[in-house]
Amino acid sequence: KGAKDVTHIMDKWQRAEEEPSRILATMRKVGIGETRGPLPPMDGVLPNSADATKLLLQRRKENLASSGVGLMPAPSLKRYRLPLVIKYHKPAGMMGSLKGGKRALWLRDDLRLAVYQAPDRFELDIYHPVGIMEADDTGLILWSRLSDVTERLDQPGRGAVCEWEAIVSGDVDDEGVRQRLRRGVPMGEPGFKRPFVADLRRSEVIEESSFQDPRSRVVVAVAGSQTSIRPVMQEIGHGVCSMKRIQFGAFSLGDLKEGEMVEATADEEEWVCNLVGLAKKE
Repeated sequence: KGAKDVTHIMDKWQRAEEEPSRILATMRKVGIGETRGPLPPMDGVLPNSADATKLLLQRRKENLASSGVGLMPAPSLKRYRLPLVIKYHKPAGMMGSLKGGKRALWLRDDLRLAVYQAPDRFELDIYHPVGIMEADDTGLILWSRLSDVTERLDQPGRGAVCEWEAIVSGDVDDEGVRQRLRRGVPMGEPGFKRPFVADLRRSEVIEESSFQDPRSRVVVAVAGSQTSIRPVMQEIGHGVCSMKRIQFGAFSLGDLKEGEMVEATADEEEWVCNLVGLAKKE
């Protein structure tokens, strides 16, 4: 009985907290009190992640009201097919996930901003990003509209290899680094270390770097999209200055500029369909 009394009291307290806002909303409807200001105009606005969801919903409602493109293509547009996968070049400074957690309150924008800025033809709000990416990293992020594709693409056992282009400190010994990565570099806490296996595809010294502080550009391949090569490169003596994902399986970043997105090519879609066992018509 005591527990029921406490629950009853908490419910009454919660309703009391909500009551003033309900009264004010009712008063505004009949013209009493100040009305809430309208949202900023859509053109020329660069919202942060906190505003992106609200502005996106407003735009969708306006489109639906005007018989425009809604959350899904109209049934009459049978010839129109949403891309299975969309490629996006994430800029540096943006969290590589839809929800950055508490850190996002003081850190940076997240992928909700990309959803808001996406062209209407992509309907990016019904897609989900594959894997995650650190805020300081740039490069290729895939968006999938099928959960099976999203889940299976991120499983290292499926054979989806990612290639990262990194600017690192020092002059890289190609053969020495390649052999260490292929053998596996022990990573983790003492007593719980596991081998980190990767492959060095190529490296070159950056000519613009100084003789006293040489820099190198390396391309490292690793299985899975959630694996960062920063710690392992640091472990083998090469600090990472910047990282960019340039390849995800058969999907290539190509000449896509930061902040831009494009649908996957027919060959790229065929590859992912074969990888996860889907019919191409999906």
